Amino acid sequence: MYLLSVGFDNYVVASRVTAVVGCSSAPIRRMIQEYRTNGRLLDATQGRRMRALLLLDGGYLVASALTPETLARRLARPGSAESETEE
Repeated sequence: MYLLSVGFDNYVVASRVTAVVGCSSAPIRRMIQEYRTNGRLLDATQGRRMRALLLLDGGYLVASALTPETLARRLARPGSAESETEE
């Protein structure tokens, strides 16, 4: 089991991630509101600006302050010792 760091000492199980998307488009913003009202949005931004969303196979949405590119890179190279300076 590989844990993916989504920033600020928050982790998700990498095998459960089905998509990593940016959060700037209107349809994604509507999806965020829907998940928030249903209690399925997990906020891992620690009060910072939301930059990426991870859709999990269990029907949850994880908000991250890291960019989608950073998260995709971390997913592509499990176990690599990437610096945490982007947080």
